[in-house]
Amino acid sequence: MPTIAVVANDRNVMTSVSVVLEAEGYRIAAYTDGVSALSGFQTAPPDLAILDIKIPRLDGAEALRLLRTKFSRSGKLRCPESGILGAPPLPAALELEADPSCAD
Repeated sequence: MPTIAVVANDRNVMTSVSVVLEAEGYRIAAYTDGVSALSGFQTAPPDLAILDIKIPRLDGAEALRLLRTKFSRSGKLRCPESGILGAPPLPAALELEADPSCAD
């Protein structure tokens, strides 16, 4: 059964997303901040991670950058893609670039 990590500090968001994904047969790894998520990913890398942008201790954008740096080099993460659903465009300072290691 694939594991999806959900990283959000809002309990309503965490519960809503987790309930839907569990109903579809996924195992959920829940984290409430970026630091604990990165630590958990090192121990048990998920098949997919859903990160809220505004989370404590390490925001979602920075956590994604660190994930790309740490795990893509180790082979534990393959071509991570990112996106934000239902959110206004990010300020230029927070835009996430495509990972050049995933180019064809």
